[in-house]
Amino acid sequence: MESIQQRVQHLVEQASAALAAHGLSARFEISAGEDTCLVEVDLPDGDGFQALVSTSSGGWVGVLDPHQEDLTTAQWPRYVVARAQGATAGEALEEATRSPGRARRWRRTRS
Repeated sequence: MESIQQRVQHLVEQASAALAAHGLSARFEISAGEDTCLVEVDLPDGDGFQALVSTSSGGWVGVLDPHQEDLTTAQWPRYVVARAQGATAGEALEEATRSPGRARRWRRTRS
């Protein structure tokens, strides 16, 4: 059985790989407890969010950005990539929960 720390490390690796595939990066800091791990995600533009994973959450990741939204482990990397591309929390949630064939890239334009 996978420990909570191993599970969170795997989720961070998934997100890092997805970011790298898009030429993006983020900094992940894991605060591990016995049954719960908090992941602080710092994006290059200075923005960031938190994710909560617990032993009782099954295959879900609780993203706290600014309110908790539960994502599947498959949606998690898409959410992180969308946020790193400049999407708002709402846009990233929409992107992450969209069916894979309907993915859209978010880019914040600079004025």
